[in-house]
Amino acid sequence: MGLDAFLAKGDPPLVFTLGSLTVYADDGFFAAGAEAWRMIGQRAILLVGDELLSQHRALAGQGVFVAGYLARTN
Repeated sequence: MGLDAFLAKGDPPLVFTLGSLTVYADDGFFAAGAEAWRMIGQRAILLVGDELLSQHRALAGQGVFVAGYLARTN
């Protein structure tokens, strides 16, 4: 599912990232965040960095969208 489809499916999500330089220091940060949002029923977007996308892709689903980076142009 792409970003536009995810956004159209519900309430605005929280966006969670460590920033472009610290994505390598996640130490469970993204997994814990995804689980916490699922527990409270909040939708979320995790920006994990393109280099680590395959490692974190399994966190997607149940209201959580996982992407490396996002750029939106209008």
